[in-house]
Amino acid sequence: MFSNEFFPIRGDSSRSQMKWSRAQDKQFERALVTYAEETPDRWQNIAEQVPGKTAWEVREHYVALVHDVLEIDEGRVQLPSYVDDCLDEDDEAAAWRTTRLGGRPERKKGVPWTEEEHRRFLIGLKEYGRGDWRTISRMAVVSRTPTQVASHAQKYFLRLNSLKERKRSSIHDITTTNQGISTTNNIPSMTYPSNVNNTSQSLVDLDQYMPSSHSSNVGISQSLVDQYEIELEIQGLRMALPETDAGSGGSKRSSVEENGCLKGVESSASPVSPVYVSPQQRKKFEGKDALSYANILRSRNKFVDALVLYDNVLEKDSGNVEAFIGKGICLQMQNMSRPAFESFTEAIRLDPQNACALTHCGILYKDEGHLLEAAESYQKALRADPSYKPAAECLAIVLTDLGTSLKLAGNTQEGIQKYCDALKIDPHYAPAYYNLGVVYSEMMQYDMALSCYEKAALERPMYAEAYCNMGVIYKNRGDLESAISCYERCLAVSPNFEIAKNNMAIALTDLGTKVKLEGDVNQGVAYYKKALYYNWHYADAMYNLGVAYGEMLKFDMLALSIKPNFSQSLNNLGVVYTVQGKMDAAASMIEKAIVANPSYAEAYNNLGVLYRDAGNISLAIEAYEQCLQIDPDSRNAGQNRLLAMNYINEGSDDKLFEAHRDWGRRFMRLYSQHTSWDNLKDPERPLVVGYVSPDYFTHSVSYFIEAPLIYHDYANYKVVVYSAVVKGDAKTNKFKEKVLKKGGLWRDIYGIDEKRVASIVREDKVDILVELTVHDSRIISFLFASNKRWRLENSDDILTLLLISRNCRPSYDEMLSSLGFIVAVLASQRNRRVATWIGYPNTTGLPTIDYRITDSLADPPSTKQKHVEELVRLPECFLCYTPSSEAGPVCPTPALSNGFITFGSFNNLAKITPKVLQVWAKILRAVPDSRLVVKCKPFCCDSVRQRFLSTLEQLGLEPLRVDLLPLILLNHDHMQAYSLMDISLDTFPYAGTTTTCESLYMGVPCVTMAGTIHAHNVGVSLLSKIGLDNLIAKNEEEYVQLAVKLASDVTSLSNLRMSLRQLMIKSPVCNGPKFISGLESTYRNLWHRYCRGDVPSLTRTEMQKQQEQQEVDVPEEAAELGEPTVAVPKNTVKANGFSLASSPPNLATCEGNGLPNRVKNFGQ
Repeated sequence: MFSNEFFPIRGDSSRSQMKWSRAQDKQFERALVTYAEETPDRWQNIAEQVPGKTAWEVREHYVALVHDVLEIDEGRVQLPSYVDDCLDEDDEAAAWRTTRLGGRPERKKGVPWTEEEHRRFLIGLKEYGRGDWRTISRMAVVSRTPTQVASHAQKYFLRLNSLKERKRSSIHDITTTNQGISTTNNIPSMTYPSNVNNTSQSLVDLDQYMPSSHSSNVGISQSLVDQYEIELEIQGLRMALPETDAGSGGSKRSSVEENGCLKGVESSASPVSPVYVSPQQRKKFEGKDALSYANILRSRNKFVDALVLYDNVLEKDSGNVEAFIGKGICLQMQNMSRPAFESFTEAIRLDPQNACALTHCGILYKDEGHLLEAAESYQKALRADPSYKPAAECLAIVLTDLGTSLKLAGNTQEGIQKYCDALKIDPHYAPAYYNLGVVYSEMMQYDMALSCYEKAALERPMYAEAYCNMGVIYKNRGDLESAISCYERCLAVSPNFEIAKNNMAIALTDLGTKVKLEGDVNQGVAYYKKALYYNWHYADAMYNLGVAYGEMLKFDMLALSIKPNFSQSLNNLGVVYTVQGKMDAAASMIEKAIVANPSYAEAYNNLGVLYRDAGNISLAIEAYEQCLQIDPDSRNAGQNRLLAMNYINEGSDDKLFEAHRDWGRRFMRLYSQHTSWDNLKDPERPLVVGYVSPDYFTHSVSYFIEAPLIYHDYANYKVVVYSAVVKGDAKTNKFKEKVLKKGGLWRDIYGIDEKRVASIVREDKVDILVELTVHDSRIISFLFASNKRWRLENSDDILTLLLISRNCRPSYDEMLSSLGFIVAVLASQRNRRVATWIGYPNTTGLPTIDYRITDSLADPPSTKQKHVEELVRLPECFLCYTPSSEAGPVCPTPALSNGFITFGSFNNLAKITPKVLQVWAKILRAVPDSRLVVKCKPFCCDSVRQRFLSTLEQLGLEPLRVDLLPLILLNHDHMQAYSLMDISLDTFPYAGTTTTCESLYMGVPCVTMAGTIHAHNVGVSLLSKIGLDNLIAKNEEEYVQLAVKLASDVTSLSNLRMSLRQLMIKSPVCNGPKFISGLESTYRNLWHRYCRGDVPSLTRTEMQKQQEQQEVDVPEEAAELGEPTVAVPKNTVKANGFSLASSPPNLATCEGNGLPNRVKNFGQ
């Protein structure tokens, strides 16, 4: 449908200057049907069919028509003077001239609607809903135009609701939208309609309580009293059902006397004017059944004439109850509340058990806002006649209104009780179900809310608001398909429901992202485009469309043109530039995001990642701490900060340990601990080992997980793989084939609800759960989310070893990864055997972790590094590397052809600290003509390269001797890049892992240095097990000597290069069967300890609790992760040669803008 967002609606004064004749209106309507909405140049084509009108005027006329129809639909306009088809152009012009000359125009009366046309109108109204007048005209009342249908509808609804216009009090929306842009958690909007039934469901059959004689006397057949009569009778009953005045709520209560009479109603209506009846009129009805004829006149909406007959009847029979009721209805339909009430009261005096009169008195009470009195009157009617349906329906309505008033006053439970009472009276009353759904949604009891909405929709199939709110619940649960289905049903009922359209755009955008991540980019694009169809101004959809197309600048800039301060798009552009290594552009975008939203915590986290990647660890830590000041519970910033401290804090081991422990204690306070599975504690039985990861594809983690999947003894250690791979490849298929062939299980869990995944793990009877990607929140979230559901009667637990096999070189395509959810899981694992393995080179800080798996070289028995976990050492190296099949052959050492030695490193820039550069500069100064090659992603940025070269130049190394390479995308090309170097130089205090394995496999010897912490000793463990102890230095001086010595003998270097691959393959580092034997032995030993009740974490946790009881209570808000103390500089933000122009805003004086959480964000 045409949207008035694009073409402004002008005021009436503007439109009146461009007069449209009736003939032009007709031509315009025919052209609208001829040229559908999707027709190109639609308005120009229509203008050509309407002489004298331009495309702009046609468009403006359409906007005005849409606006008028919407106003009619909502009942916000007064009844205009309608001119029917029989008034031609000349008559209209004459009428206009007469008006201009000061006289009253003569108007021809339009052709009245027949009963058949009205019946068809009601059918169309029920089938297609209010507002869709064009469809009703085409499909139901074919004899009338859409404009005539709209006119008739307005008169019809005004007659139903009387001339009084009130607004019903309603329960506030439980969530809101922000002008078409999603809110902070990306939650769609729920709606609340008025409690009054639709027209099609509010009609009551008064034949149930009117005497049957009126349809049989004087030969009048029942066919004359057809559905139209019944409907108009119903209008008499329901016309006094306007919107509730929540403010009155029955505050001026009148008494209901024992004899059934009601009194005390205040009325604003004027007294009944006596109607003059001529002698001819009186004679006209002589000899007829005046009462029956009066009822028919009333059914034909001729209330004045009917009132005359009712008075005639009462003059002859002052005790005629039916006449008093009929008279009261006529008065009620003429908005004469006081005399109508008096008439109904007289009927009650004559017949105290007359349910009809009691019900009408209740309607009048309700019309005046006296809900309690109305309810009491309806109850008296039901006591008089328990089967009287109109009273039951009216009582359900007023009880629902009372429930709404109570709820708005803060008495939620009393409101719920009123809704339930209404449903006891009328189990089919849809608004009561709906209101219950709204309340339960506010109470976050979403299962109950969903059930209530479904019942409301079942009772009222056209209930658009119920479908909309059902969609919100499904969307928040992650069931996007069901949410979209609900929104579609909502919009089918109400095509112009803006809230549902916005919610649909949000759901379609999320679904597009989901299918895009699954690999179906084209379908994702289709969903994004469909989202924009529902809300063209939805910046999220525009941005995600840009992601899908790979045209970030174009579409993000378009999103920013819609909303220049859209901090999400600014942040996302910064993330993309960071991933691409464009540090200057990234810094600019992230700074603008912070300026746009100073409370945007994740923007500071991403700024920290930017600094870290650029090699400026101190500024990275400051940015992380600023993020934590804004959001102390930030999962990403907390872990990123601790990781960054590992790069620079050797020598401050105690400080680093305390930071981890303090952080772990905070999470222990945030997350409760639960017991779980009831697996049999048999020390020698076969174990079920589950491996959970999203990285079963060509990814750095896959080189370390391949050995367990292939070499496990499946008879005693059955493997269950839980794969959350977004898009599999050949390696995924290889892994799956191997596991299934050996008798294991392969579960694809990507996209499955977290609770369901938890249930699957439990159903598989897993004994040992191995997590392989600790930094990735996409996998681990289901574990903690479902912990409470795992509590059993006994305390048997699962032995969970979290083998964190992540490469120390970050994978930037996982921009949403973080350690947060794994920490939540570990914090909740009391009474379980939990161990952490490779990936993070330090303690987790969580007292609930039992073990940390390592070896005697990475963590020697004499180590002074502190851990909250107990160290468990494997018999050989704690790593098992499976080389890439794309590595290619080993190339001869380049010094043979170059005539000079090339040193190199492919570690990330964060590991190349100033101290490392000082040592490397010494080496190159000691080896004449030698060169240095360094490869990392940030070298795409000129400023980063310049800073790096300037630093080396200050250390005495000419920039011409340094080669800087950016990211190499293809794995084969990346591996072949090692052919550029003769000797690999390891970093410290954070040594390489995958880069060290890769260089050794490609024949490049690596010089490393031993240290006092695990991160420093990873190279020591690898080189020792391969037999290269002679390349391990004890200190910086020896490190320089070893590198210089190795470079001095090119022949020996060449021989070592050509033999190094075989040496590595035969070593424990690449011996999968031997490694798995040691790993399985460790699993079994830990399982034995578990079966004996040896639980290190239990003792540790109890000791911690005792210590905490002795400590002085500290406010929760003061317990920040690691107690950050460094603030972000207030003047400027600098990193690696680039400087941000603007100063970060003062966070204490700025508020956030509540943007959606669908943002790109870096974990570790």
